[in-house]
Amino acid sequence: MIMLAHQNITYLTMNKEYIKDIPNWEKQYLATDPQVTVREKELLKGDPIRSNEGMVYGRMYRKWKEERIKQSLNE
Repeated sequence: MIMLAHQNITYLTMNKEYIKDIPNWEKQYLATDPQVTVREKELLKGDPIRSNEGMVYGRMYRKWKEERIKQSLNE
């Protein structure tokens, strides 16, 4: 039970740090030098997203989010 409470506190702390980074996630993701296409780089730099590109954008966000959470838990 104590371990569960500790995990929840860690999770809540991590969420606060993670939420602060969301507005700049595209820049942070590009800084990790991901293997992305030219169009994906354009999307991350602010080009309008076409209707068929939403899932591509979401996939990049998911990857950034997973890495950011792992980083937060290791800090």
